Amino acid sequence: MLLAGCGVRSVTPLVDLKSGNPSAILNLAWLDYRRDFGGPAAWEDKGVSSRREEVGRRFAELHDAGVKGVVWFLLADGGGAIRFDTDGRIIGLAASFLADFKAGLAIAEQNQMAVVWVLLDHLWMKPAEFSDGAKLFGHARLIEDVIEQKIFFERVLDPIIAAGSASAATVGWIVMNEPEVALGEGWVTEEQLFPFLVAASRRIKTKYPTSLVSIGHADYEAMIYFQREHSGAVDFLTFHHYRDYLPPTKPEGELPVYVGEFNVTDSALGRISADMKTAVTSTRALGYAGAWPWGLKDIAQIREFVAAQSVSVTKVIGQGPPARQIELWGSEIKTHLSHIELNGQKLRDTQQLLATLEPELAKQEAETQRAQAAFDQLQKSLAESRIKIIRMKRAPWANQSLRLEEENEKQLTEPMETPKGPRQWLKEASAVQKKTQLEIVTQRAWIAKYEMHIRGNRYQIKAKQRAIGLSAEQP
Repeated sequence: MLLAGCGVRSVTPLVDLKSGNPSAILNLAWLDYRRDFGGPAAWEDKGVSSRREEVGRRFAELHDAGVKGVVWFLLADGGGAIRFDTDGRIIGLAASFLADFKAGLAIAEQNQMAVVWVLLDHLWMKPAEFSDGAKLFGHARLIEDVIEQKIFFERVLDPIIAAGSASAATVGWIVMNEPEVALGEGWVTEEQLFPFLVAASRRIKTKYPTSLVSIGHADYEAMIYFQREHSGAVDFLTFHHYRDYLPPTKPEGELPVYVGEFNVTDSALGRISADMKTAVTSTRALGYAGAWPWGLKDIAQIREFVAAQSVSVTKVIGQGPPARQIELWGSEIKTHLSHIELNGQKLRDTQQLLATLEPELAKQEAETQRAQAAFDQLQKSLAESRIKIIRMKRAPWANQSLRLEEENEKQLTEPMETPKGPRQWLKEASAVQKKTQLEIVTQRAWIAKYEMHIRGNRYQIKAKQRAIGLSAEQP
């Protein structure tokens, strides 16, 4: 329960992430991405509240294996948890979201399972796609528009934090999963994204000062950089590790550091060790507060992960990136530079093409307007002619005039069906105009894509230069 009139938590979280004591936490991540809490209206309901028994069994199995907590994605890419209007602006939470969220909290509480909630995934900012009647991704406006952020904070974040903070199961909030991926893809800029992350973190901590907040950084160097630039924004540090070396621990301001993701089963992703016990004990020996595995399903390996939390370890000095990694970063910087040059040329060519299309469209619009005026005049003349014919049919002495008017109508009608008639003229002018309009839309889309690629490559260069710079400081 929450104390009336204030945002102070009256419950004791099941795990204290600030303490830095090892706890067996792993990434549940999701049961069904974007459908655990809410879900696209056009899709089958797979929310937690409709699958309580199934989810309960999963949590009971993890509890029996000794797991103390999970990392669980909440809003994902926004595809099902949020309601948007026809312009893509946030209305509020989906109707079923809070029911699913409260069901998830109840199941976690029943199984004495701590939860670190991941609010947003970086896919939130990916350009929109559509699948089976549902819009996926395409919500970068949240990062770019302060008005949209205010709506998000009031209608989405506040009710989520209020519900989550009432439960002992909630032990921490991760504002966004791997924001650096969105930067590397050029979906948004650092100048837009980082202030949003800081604002969201402050919002949570202002409403509920005892809440613990972090960012799920894509790598170690990104975590250190963000913390140095925005000291005080988070309460514990997390980064994801899929390399063949483990960076040294460098906690900024004595904050506990967690390896928020790692994997020892997929060699394609890289690994920090060949087995779970070594993976966990090596991170503890290096001074990390914990390591949270990704994609762990085998119950025997889960028990091995749990057992490794209590193995005695000796502190060691971490190793920085090997020379081959630094050399690789240097090579990748050159590749990104070449991509910027290539995309820059494509961007300039497309902008030049667009510059020729826009005045051409203006001419075509004028031609269409002239054709429309001629067609309108023709219709007016026909209407007047028909009225006169109707009147003359009532006057027997006007046979000669009637024949003349009928001939006039015939002459006015025939050109409408001929290639040079006003009707055909309008049809052809409209078709040409629409074709040019479509081409302009297409070229503008390409310009946006090239600009996105350039932004992404520039960030990649900056990130790798920063990584090399950080490595120079390492022992």
